[in-house]
Amino acid sequence: MSSQAIAITVNLGKSKIIAIDEVLTEVLNFLSGGGVNLRERAVNTVQQLLNADSEKVTV
Repeated sequence: MSSQAIAITVNLGKSKIIAIDEVLTEVLNFLSGGGVNLRERAVNTVQQLLNADSEKVTV
């Protein structure tokens, strides 16, 4: 994990992430032009959010 990701995680603490499907779709659309690696990372991140513990993430 990058130092920036660690800093964000620490700052969020016990915060809950709330998103709607349309927001996640827009994130994927925005990142789709960034090449194969970025697209794969974006898809993996969205899948993790969709499968995350409901106490931490609500979609």
